[in-house]
Amino acid sequence: MPVVVTEKANALRMRVKVGTNPNTGRDITRTLTFGNIKVNAPHQDIYDVAVLLAGACQYPLVDFTLTEDKDLSE
Repeated sequence: MPVVVTEKANALRMRVKVGTNPNTGRDITRTLTFGNIKVNAPHQDIYDVAVLLAGACQYPLVDFTLTEDKDLSE
């Protein structure tokens, strides 16, 4: 039986550096999550918005990730 894929809302996660651990010198990071990204939004548009959001953030950007959520069923 073929698998049925149901698209669900995606999420954009941005990891930012909020400081440095004085004992280890390692970065302290936090993740900001922006949910309900439309499943049909072009990846370039999502990237462009992520860059704008990073520019508005008071902390330096480490990376960002798009998490695509899908249900699989028969």
